[in-house]
Amino acid sequence: FFYVRQQRPDSRERTLTMDPAVFYHRLGTPQAKDVAVFTTPAGTTDITVTIQSGGDGRYLFISEGNGAHVESIGWLLSRMHVLDLGNAMGPALATPLIALSDSRDAAYRVVGMDSGIVYLFTDRQAPRRRLVAVDLQRPAPEHWRNVIVESADPIDSVQRIGQRWLVSYVHNVQHALRAFSLDGRLEREITMHAMRSLKVQPGRNNDEVLIDSMGWTTSPERTRFNLTTGAAMVEHRGTTLDFDVEQVWYPSKDGVQIPMY
Repeated sequence: FFYVRQQRPDSRERTLTMDPAVFYHRLGTPQAKDVAVFTTPAGTTDITVTIQSGGDGRYLFISEGNGAHVESIGWLLSRMHVLDLGNAMGPALATPLIALSDSRDAAYRVVGMDSGIVYLFTDRQAPRRRLVAVDLQRPAPEHWRNVIVESADPIDSVQRIGQRWLVSYVHNVQHALRAFSLDGRLEREITMHAMRSLKVQPGRNNDEVLIDSMGWTTSPERTRFNLTTGAAMVEHRGTTLDFDVEQVWYPSKDGVQIPMY
């Protein structure tokens, strides 16, 4: 397995950890023989390193990031590297790393992979975020293909559910859900109650998702939604407080209408 290891700094340092690095460990061997596959310069204290695997263990994705962290997309100033291990059971650790960008310039999160194509959720050249397909045989950004383009509504998260992408948007400070085919065609808008935040997870099969919603005056509610038929079944109904909430708009100095509750 692969893991991220950090050094414990001297007690005089004003940081908890430093020098993050990625190591490979084979079960049954001493840790002293672990192999470093990615290192940072000595004294590094401002970078967080994370790893993901893909392609049935063939690829290792290493992200070095800093700046603000957003749960769904990761560190906002990141650079992602790809290590082609060849065979997961006998990985080629000396294979050169492939960097998907020249510097820590954007956020990158791997959300899927098919036959050497990696799908990245990113805000590179798209401040409201997009989903791109990267062919690992031609990984330079000029060869990336848009799957779900940036729109007026910022993308909050992207999940692969079977043969679909389920995308959560933020529209006027409210969550909206849309289902897309794997090639990026819009298949369905999922309408939920207004003024509620949404959290989505896979259901019992590739056609279903569980949608947890909660509002300003409503306790958590769970709905089972079928992406193919559009059928929705409330599994747990929340309670509602007898309290009025409305969305209003306030004009900023430059004329932009700001939504408020």
